[in-house]
Amino acid sequence: MDFALERVEATMEKDKLKKMLLLDLCAFSASLCTPGTRDEVLEDYQLAYSLAERQKLPNRKAYKDLLERL
Repeated sequence: MDFALERVEATMEKDKLKKMLLLDLCAFSASLCTPGTRDEVLEDYQLAYSLAERQKLPNRKAYKDLLERL
């Protein structure tokens, strides 16, 4: 059994989960802001979304759709 490989896979999963959580929190924050104060929050969201795109995280498109509707 290759424990090093399992550790790498577990670390990668944690990294993906962290990026998904970041995207979720940024989308939530952007949904609470009034349109005039959203610029900084939307910048954070765009960064989180680009990280999710690079990792090809599941459901990332749903967050994009949500923010486009707000």
